[in-house]
Amino acid sequence: MRRQPPWSRRGPRERRRDFPTQWDPWPPSLLEPGRRLLPPHSASWRKSLPGTSGVLCKRQHFRHTKKCCRMDIISNLVMLRELDIRRVINRNAMKCFDSSTDCFWSKSSDGTVYVPYTISSAFNDVQRSTILDAMKTFASETCVQFIPQTNEVDYVSIESDVGCYAYIGKIGGAQTVSLDVNGCVYNGVIQHELNHALGFVHEHTRSDRDLYVEIIWEYISEDEVQNFEKQDTNNLGTPYDYSSVMHYSNYAFTNVSGMATIVPIPDPTAFLTPSGRTFTSPNYPSPYPMNANYLYLIHIPSGQVSLQFSSFNIQNTPSCSGDYIKAYDGSSTSSPVLRDKTCGNMSIPALTGSSSSVLVQFVTDASVTAPGFIASYIISGPTQILLTGASGTFTSPNYPSPYPNNENYVYLIQIPSGQVSMTETLDNTPSCSGDYIKVYDGSSTSSPVLRDKTCGNMSIPALTGSSSSVLVQFVTDASVTAPGFIASYSTCK
Repeated sequence: MRRQPPWSRRGPRERRRDFPTQWDPWPPSLLEPGRRLLPPHSASWRKSLPGTSGVLCKRQHFRHTKKCCRMDIISNLVMLRELDIRRVINRNAMKCFDSSTDCFWSKSSDGTVYVPYTISSAFNDVQRSTILDAMKTFASETCVQFIPQTNEVDYVSIESDVGCYAYIGKIGGAQTVSLDVNGCVYNGVIQHELNHALGFVHEHTRSDRDLYVEIIWEYISEDEVQNFEKQDTNNLGTPYDYSSVMHYSNYAFTNVSGMATIVPIPDPTAFLTPSGRTFTSPNYPSPYPMNANYLYLIHIPSGQVSLQFSSFNIQNTPSCSGDYIKAYDGSSTSSPVLRDKTCGNMSIPALTGSSSSVLVQFVTDASVTAPGFIASYIISGPTQILLTGASGTFTSPNYPSPYPNNENYVYLIQIPSGQVSMTETLDNTPSCSGDYIKVYDGSSTSSPVLRDKTCGNMSIPALTGSSSSVLVQFVTDASVTAPGFIASYSTCK
């Protein structure tokens, strides 16, 4: 018998319904310096939000549908640094099950769902490019295409408000998708919020989720239970996706440090994250399905993608006319070919793309199958993150959860005259030979050092640069990790 929330005696009809069930955790990186972090969904946090309402229709990750309902929407999302997401493209286009509503974006006569958009001038050129890249992913893998708004009445208005949030489904007129410039302009975050705008809710709330995860109610506060309530969805026959960009992590909203709120079934050691760097063929190491066409899109904020197959065993046919893998140097099948059709049981050399995107296509026919493959990727060169504005806050990846291993992040702060104050908790090694922070007085690692390698659990005194740029380098090794850091910067007076 599954655990039930201790307040379940109230019954579902007695719970508050003035807020939606698909809230996303609020990242510390979005807080203004000195502002107190309010627990998401607490009474104080709710009072700080303006109420908005509209006719909504919930759908999940190109797969789950529900009839429209009325509720208030503002969502906030844990900041993701990159996106590793797989979608199957041989499925039907989306349909609204209730023809009396217009809560879904309509499909045109050519079978494409066109979604008009505008992008606020609050975003700089780099941020705008990141948003457009995230939109291109939808066009390369689905029947959805975002197009610049001209005279359309209904459109998505991408703005920099406080936090990351979106309405669920089409509500009519200009509907806001908020991507705070101080913490939301990352590929995974953008795609998550655009999925909401298209009508999708969270993976862990789909109707069959109890077959795949157990919700540990005892570690979820009453004010946050709505984030985990199961929805009446139509899953369209698609498999449960632990690595979905719409899935919460193991410890989302936990009220006891170190205790998971979502435990996978049957493997309690599985880790739920949309930023994993390893992917496999379906069912691996069991035989993969026949008559399938899979796309695995790897997209990182910056740098180059380097892809490696640690195991490769696919049906061998002349000229790979049956099952095969094909890799593209970009985000779509129209990008240059990085490796042409490959099959058989072999070792494949590492593949390095020329940009921040690599697309892997896996096609199978109706005959023989095989175990398939295991692949992983690394970032070739540092991941560069640009920070602009008079002031702001930034964090290590996943903060305050442990940061990833084997990373090289570069945070470039560009303001008229900068002062950076930081507090860190890093793996402590002799001479900081493992994980470390290093700060440069300029825009590159060849600039003068403002603070040399620093690690451990400490407060770092305020650092003042002599120019309009300060560069913070964060390097991690393959061993121990720690919570990381939260840092703020401001213009010198």
